[in-house]
Amino acid sequence: MIHMLLIAIIIFVISLLTPNWTIIDFTNTDLEEIHVQLGVWGEWRTKTNGTKQIVEWIPHFPKPPEHVLRLADADLKHFYLAQMVFGLISLLLMFSTNALAIYTFYHHRYIFKRLVACLFGVIAMCIVVTIEILTNSITEWNRSVAEQ
Repeated sequence: MIHMLLIAIIIFVISLLTPNWTIIDFTNTDLEEIHVQLGVWGEWRTKTNGTKQIVEWIPHFPKPPEHVLRLADADLKHFYLAQMVFGLISLLLMFSTNALAIYTFYHHRYIFKRLVACLFGVIAMCIVVTIEILTNSITEWNRSVAEQ
């Protein structure tokens, strides 16, 4: 069980570090094809105009670049901040639950085992909240683009 949790922690850390949480493809007003790979810490944006391809990294932290007008929206900044915070809370809970699970092998009390089980549920809900924040940030992004 502990080995599976360690593997899950490693996979979750890798997923937090990669910008492949979602991929968005659209055409902007200049008729450029835009490909965005969105992650927790930032996004890779690829603009294709005919044969020319421009790839740029846009970080969300500590502060988004001023030239990206979409990230000037305060709501979107709060979505990215909340997504990062819940991801880190999930990671912290994973480490502490792992330590408590190891502790239960040395002190066989059912209350500790129940606490570990409840913490696994809390971790799952934090991960669900992180994913839900991502989907809501994309909805907010689409809404702000539609209003412009």
